Amino acid sequence: MSFGKKGLRTDRDWFIILSTGIYMSHMNPLPGNRPLDQKEVQQMNKYEVMYILKADLDEETRKALVDQLHGIIVADGGVVTNVDEWGLRDFAYEIDGMNKGYYVVTTFDGTPEAVAEFDRICRINANVVRSMILNLNDVK
Repeated sequence: MSFGKKGLRTDRDWFIILSTGIYMSHMNPLPGNRPLDQKEVQQMNKYEVMYILKADLDEETRKALVDQLHGIIVADGGVVTNVDEWGLRDFAYEIDGMNKGYYVVTTFDGTPEAVAEFDRICRINANVVRSMILNLNDVK
């Protein structure tokens, strides 16, 4: 894959991209090989999110909401690696007059921007009772 022309990627460049998940500025294919802005260099982190949906949602609405939430991650270049639907569970205490909720645990690779947008949508959506996001890179 070595083309020998300035601005085209070599085998070594692809190895760095695939092994680190970081797109380095010296591998930019644009004319003039200009350096990338910091916004253009994105580090993918591993995250786990648990969110609770209202128990009274019908199955079709619940699946659409789960797909919408996961679509936020995918739209920003992330990859959903695992979805574990725990189903209806009793709460330890009453939340907003509810005693049950539908639990979903999702593991994904994504950018901090995607996580911020996911969290924002969860806070806005009335069908999401609670959510918690963990950065698995920080957990040891």
